[in-house]
Amino acid sequence: MKPRWWKRLWLRYLYYFKQHWIIAGTVTLWVLWIIVQVGIQLLPVLLELIMSLMAAA
Repeated sequence: MKPRWWKRLWLRYLYYFKQHWIIAGTVTLWVLWIIVQVGIQLLPVLLELIMSLMAAA
């Protein structure tokens, strides 16, 4: 069974993390920070959309 692309990517990331843990850890934290910031910025928009849909129903 051929491994999926995300499994190969994950294993490659783990190997890279083992070799260069400072760089990989920093990149991981940056990606998580960006995801959290985007989520925080989208939260009011999503709440407003949900409230308007609930009011229309």
